[in-house]
Amino acid sequence: MLQLVLSIALVRCCAIFGLISIQLAPLLELFGGLGLVLLATHHIYRQNWQLGILGLAISCLCGIGIIKDPIATLVILALVHNLTPVAFILERQRTKLLRTLLICGLVFGAIPIGIISLKFLGIINFFLEQTLII
Repeated sequence: MLQLVLSIALVRCCAIFGLISIQLAPLLELFGGLGLVLLATHHIYRQNWQLGILGLAISCLCGIGIIKDPIATLVILALVHNLTPVAFILERQRTKLLRTLLICGLVFGAIPIGIISLKFLGIINFFLEQTLII
């Protein structure tokens, strides 16, 4: 598992320093991440075969997404990854679960989706995307 994480970091560094193309780097990173998901799915399958099959199906969908549209897949995975802390917060919360879930949904879900929507509608431009003409 550590080798996959290190390979993803290495690919990112190689892309930053121009050793591999910017178009190839996200694909390699996503396939490394898919390898991590498949490794976790294997461990889950040994404990509960039904969850393992679900993990395999999700892995297949991710693989198809990487091949068809890697950037959209990366954005979707980033949004889903934003929801990860919600489970940890709800696990610690004993009371007021619905209120906590709504607040977490707003912070970790609705706000990022709103920012992306504003960008795609052309309402806002991010500073880093603007090029300087000298």
